[in-house]
Amino acid sequence: MYPIPRWDNAPEWSHKGYVYQPFLDEDDDRVKVHHDIYRRVDLLQAQKFNSTATPVYTSNSLQDYSAYQYLTEEQFVEFINKMDWVLQDGR
Repeated sequence: MYPIPRWDNAPEWSHKGYVYQPFLDEDDDRVKVHHDIYRRVDLLQAQKFNSTATPVYTSNSLQDYSAYQYLTEEQFVEFINKMDWVLQDGR
């Protein structure tokens, strides 16, 4: 069973220069997870210039995954590898 998503148990996975940083939308009766994936370089640049990075992939790109639990590291790596293949090698 997956833990209930909370701010203090959010994972931060990293793979091929991408970082998974989920955002939580908390309601009275549920917690919805927004799956935000950033380029590491964009996060570092935003930190350097005291600005905000824009996610490269959001929950709209990850519709095959639940909006009520975090991605596992395996799911994150699988998604990045799939997108890498589509953008680089896919025909």
